[in-house]
Amino acid sequence: MTLSGAERVFDFDPQTMVVSLDMSAARPGWQEFVLTHDSLKKPVGLTVQEIEPRVIRLRVHRLKR
Repeated sequence: MTLSGAERVFDFDPQTMVVSLDMSAARPGWQEFVLTHDSLKKPVGLTVQEIEPRVIRLRVHRLKR
């Protein structure tokens, strides 16, 4: 992802950057998920300019109890 903002805003812990995916419709097997600006949790003051790749492919497994 490419971010922009004031130089002072870039002084943050990278572990605070989070990508969240809506898994409500996920089913077992390979799935493609589109990353959007809403998928990204970032520090206040930073703007997302570009997300690359826009689509990620994950293998989903059902958890057994």
